[in-house]
Amino acid sequence: MRYLAVLMLALAIPARPATPTFLFDSTPTDRAVFPVLEKYVQSSDFVSDRDIYADPNLHQKIDASHQFELTKSLAEIEQEALRPCGQNSPAALWFHTLASAPEVAEIAAALRAIHSGCHQAAILPSAQFWGYTELCNYNLAKSPYQQVDWTQVDRIIVQGEGLLNPACRTGIADYQKFLSSIIGYVRSRNPKIAIYAHASLRFTPPSLIIQGIETLSDLVDGFLSARR
Repeated sequence: MRYLAVLMLALAIPARPATPTFLFDSTPTDRAVFPVLEKYVQSSDFVSDRDIYADPNLHQKIDASHQFELTKSLAEIEQEALRPCGQNSPAALWFHTLASAPEVAEIAAALRAIHSGCHQAAILPSAQFWGYTELCNYNLAKSPYQQVDWTQVDRIIVQGEGLLNPACRTGIADYQKFLSSIIGYVRSRNPKIAIYAHASLRFTPPSLIIQGIETLSDLVDGFLSARR
């Protein structure tokens, strides 16, 4: 029900000149969110495959290009890259790296695999990739993000949600500063890249997520709204 509250509040935010895009993932699937998604999701939004498959109404409303799956296996990405592009294919293939892996090398391998096909390349590095050490604390100076070839990345989700917690005294301002540093560098390499911020109920109560979305909407292209 907490995720349902976030959806209702987030989707009720008054439209801005450039309304942010949302990526919705209710994994583990929560059927209570489906009526809200069915009513409010926009054509520019994305919904996870798991939610799409669990709700026939969403399946009818969201076309394949706006469905996504966060793949954690290079072998699966290589297999997905062989899929033809078209009406029944996602616009982008998402690779979700884990902190236990050599992330820069895995990202490079995933990008090569994706670009061997016809899809856009999208990545979701771990929070540790961005220098996360503990709640409220990221050390971006220790992040290897400047080693990534951003000209090869079409979409990225930044996991800075560890700053959106009531224990973080200046969390939203810190998240804004953190994202500004990343976006400034990444867009200097690839001005066309789409950048999304992550908001997770593991760290953040619904009211603070909404504050974060309202504050950061002018900075990023959208948000991954997830229960994880």
